[in-house]
Amino acid sequence: MKSAVGRTDISPEPGTRKQGTFHDRFPSKIKDPIYARIAIFTTEKESSAIIQLDLLSIRWTQVNEIRSRIEQEYGFPSGNIMVSATHNHDGPAANSLADKPRDDSYVKQMVSKIILLFGELLPQVEEATVAICTAYEWNKFKNRRIVQRDGSVICFKSEDDAYVEGPVDPEIKIINIKSILGRTLGTLVNLSTHPGLVEPDDIFTAGFSGVMEKELAQEVGPVTIFLNGAAGNVQFATLQQPEPEYDRTRLGKHFAGKVKEALRGAVYSRQVEIDVVSKTINIDFRETTAAEISGQVFGAQRVGPPGLYEKVIPPFLEKIKKEKTNRAEIQILRIGDIYLIGIPGELFVETGLEIKRKFHPVTVCIVGYSNGMVGYIPTEEAFLRGGYETTFTNSSRLDKKACHIIKDAVESLMSSLGF
Repeated sequence: MKSAVGRTDISPEPGTRKQGTFHDRFPSKIKDPIYARIAIFTTEKESSAIIQLDLLSIRWTQVNEIRSRIEQEYGFPSGNIMVSATHNHDGPAANSLADKPRDDSYVKQMVSKIILLFGELLPQVEEATVAICTAYEWNKFKNRRIVQRDGSVICFKSEDDAYVEGPVDPEIKIINIKSILGRTLGTLVNLSTHPGLVEPDDIFTAGFSGVMEKELAQEVGPVTIFLNGAAGNVQFATLQQPEPEYDRTRLGKHFAGKVKEALRGAVYSRQVEIDVVSKTINIDFRETTAAEISGQVFGAQRVGPPGLYEKVIPPFLEKIKKEKTNRAEIQILRIGDIYLIGIPGELFVETGLEIKRKFHPVTVCIVGYSNGMVGYIPTEEAFLRGGYETTFTNSSRLDKKACHIIKDAVESLMSSLGF
């Protein structure tokens, strides 16, 4: 296998809209750079690439533009590219969120920089070796859905709490890529969590993963690609821990330490095959009642400023009537013995764990926020208790059986690869 890995600064101009909350924010400072990172893999039989962005999400239309321009300009197969966001809540507004519009001028500049970097990296591919390592984190990740004594769920906080609804995924998968001379080309890190607390309104930051990359730069290598997982209901912050424990700097250093420790026992292989398969499915919008539309169903939890849902839901209902279904691409990118499963949304951790168990002992990793964004993908059972992630709006819009539809698509793709 040959590989090349690199990054380019896609930080916005000061005063660009910040994306990640339901409030207007236009930071004047960049605390640490916002990057696009690319890893390219080639063999005699196949080529693939991962593009990772320090953004909240990436939309289907933007993915298609990036892919098509890369194929047109460089001849690289567009369908073999996975485009993934880290779900960073402190980056620029590359997409709309609730009633906050995207910054089209920023998106244009960002896409151009990605295309340029891809073209620079293609001639740099060199013979490479790959190691796949595993670490575990049992204390930092928390399922944020708290079941109340009446059976409903509240997210982010506690009012009359009884128990935590679900699990977390403690697994951290690490893919380290080196040249045959031993120089690290790049490191991919996959774990499942919302990236942390939202930073002050006046700064842009890449979050804990940007700090992790800085910490790994000297000892491991200059480029670390963070691939977020099934993180729809998992985050760092918890009701039982003080906020300083979840400062992005502490978290970044902590996970850099996990990566370093895992890599000390790394075994590298030059015989690495790659495969890419994908499937585009259509998922129905959720059938809604008047009570759901008005936020009056059991367990409904609306967040944001007063009147937000009343503002965004009516035009969204018109969109549902027009479009009928959500288009969602499920993609699997194989690198040696690891299978990266791209999901275009916020998959609940329970579904991610089910997929992992289904294909054990094969190593599969969920890569959420990839190749588009269809919003939250809760378990079907979660709708019985409610909570923020199940409360109807444009970010929680899929049919209640969407998680099963996605699992079926993954199984179909894995079957095409021989499983």
